[in-house]
Amino acid sequence: WFAAREILSQLGVNGTSMFFSGALMANPHSGAPVHTVPIAPLALNSIIAGCRERGLPFDWYTAEAYFVEQTCALTEIHYEYLKVYPKLEKFSAGAITKPLLKLVIIAQNEKDEDYVRALVGKAPNVSLAIGSGAAHPGIRFANVVSDEATRERAFAWMLSHYGVQADDVLAFGDAEADTPFLSAAGWGTAMGNAAPEVQKQSRFVTASVESDGVALAIEQI
Repeated sequence: WFAAREILSQLGVNGTSMFFSGALMANPHSGAPVHTVPIAPLALNSIIAGCRERGLPFDWYTAEAYFVEQTCALTEIHYEYLKVYPKLEKFSAGAITKPLLKLVIIAQNEKDEDYVRALVGKAPNVSLAIGSGAAHPGIRFANVVSDEATRERAFAWMLSHYGVQADDVLAFGDAEADTPFLSAAGWGTAMGNAAPEVQKQSRFVTASVESDGVALAIEQI
């Protein structure tokens, strides 16, 4: 939420919003949780060990902050997106006192991505979604959340919370991880830079991120 709050403020968004792949429903300006789906920290031990062994950067998140064991060049790239620097801390499942909502592993090539998929696939009670940022499409962000924090459940929770129907929802996305929203929303709209399989899950396709596709679609609708 701390990465999105500036944009949400500019847009005048005040309602309960979804973050962390559906693991956090919160006030968009204070981050105060309304609903959370945390990960059991012990479930991440094998994943963390595998990341350390291969030298893959990773960070983990509570509602208030995110943490890394060490900084690197990729930390600066992540800062470009989040606008907040991480806190330095050694990961220890027993030392985490606040709800742990998400783990992010950064992969720089296909071999690392395949390694992450296999690594997370062996861990209990978690799910994986991988996407890339528009500014650095070659870098893959592997998002690990509780297997109960699905986008489908989050979408249903938001519909119930606001008392609206899926047909009345406009959703945008450009990553594989966005397809549950794009296929469920009546106005699911893929960005022009999205992969073909993502576009197939959407009712509409707009221009790319670089060409202000969101604004274009909103104006047309």
